[in-house]
Amino acid sequence: MSRRFACLSLTLWLGGLFGCATSIQAQTTFLGPTPYLSAADRPAGFSSGTVLVEDFEDGIVDPLLTINGSVIGPGGLADSVDADDGAIDGSGTNGRSAFSGGSADVSFSAPFPTSAGMVWTDGGTPTDVTFEAFGPTGTSLGTHGPFTLGDSNNSGGTSEDRFFGAQDTGGISRIRITHTSGGYEVDHITWSDGSGQPADLQLAIGSSATTAVTGGSVVYDISYICSSGDGPKARGAKADPGGVLCADSAFVDVSVPANAQFRSAGSSAGWTCTPDTTAGSVCRNVLGDLAFDEPGQIQFAVQVNSSVPNGTSTLSASATIAATATPGLTDPDSSNNSDSLNLPLQIAVVAVGPDIIPTLDQLGLVALGALLLIAMWAHRRSL
Repeated sequence: MSRRFACLSLTLWLGGLFGCATSIQAQTTFLGPTPYLSAADRPAGFSSGTVLVEDFEDGIVDPLLTINGSVIGPGGLADSVDADDGAIDGSGTNGRSAFSGGSADVSFSAPFPTSAGMVWTDGGTPTDVTFEAFGPTGTSLGTHGPFTLGDSNNSGGTSEDRFFGAQDTGGISRIRITHTSGGYEVDHITWSDGSGQPADLQLAIGSSATTAVTGGSVVYDISYICSSGDGPKARGAKADPGGVLCADSAFVDVSVPANAQFRSAGSSAGWTCTPDTTAGSVCRNVLGDLAFDEPGQIQFAVQVNSSVPNGTSTLSASATIAATATPGLTDPDSSNNSDSLNLPLQIAVVAVGPDIIPTLDQLGLVALGALLLIAMWAHRRSL
């Protein structure tokens, strides 16, 4: 039966740790060979979600796996992972492992994992070891190796034990180890939960404004979170995602509403708009990596045009959150990645000032008086 482990490490790529790969597709990453004495030696970044491990210690093979060998041990020539007998003491004789006279093949049931690996524990004499992974259709994703391993000792020593693995977002249906001499002994078949650790990106758009007015501005509040949800339920495993990566390179896109343009005043820093800031352009704010269950909020402001087409009654804005796909994580509900807000649009009333009655200043009064005197003088002359 499998032991469930939650991977609590952020993705960490150590070039010297992971080795090199040959004949692989661009999307496949190979890991190892790395020394391995316990599950704690699994390479960092193997998976961001729930990790399942078959250690064979109950003598039963997990029904999600198919292996081409048989479980052996404890005792005899068994060479288990060192820690499986309860102590890291340089010996794997008192634990269990899987033995095969041919290649060591492990197949997974759908839904296929995006990360998979196993520990090569013994092959007798020093030998050239090659690891290979296969996609959902059985097509090879490439080979990794060969690497010369072995210590010419079949008595259960563990210093030679090495972990090999692969990652591919398209899924891994099978992994295989081959070497050039001796039998095959492997342990700790390790794979990501194919159902995926929920990493639910969510976004909501709102505003303190209840209406928009032509010539005025509107500030939108865009709230977001990457939620762990209830954790994987398919086989009773529950991840402990606290503090690890939930979304890789997340970003928010907002379409500038019709009859408006982006306004930097009132907006959070970091917005870039394409092709410009006018209506219909798309503005993006890169949030970066998001941890589980840590909410955030950014602001997006627009200036409403002073004049709009007749019949226009609403100002409509929409926003979307997205991120780079991460092995072992899945967004269970894409419908909450986007949201929109429609505000009633009011046409601003042009203010008209009160009627103005002309008034005369002092000079005007003097001139008026002079005109009246002239008029009176002219009138008397005519009598």
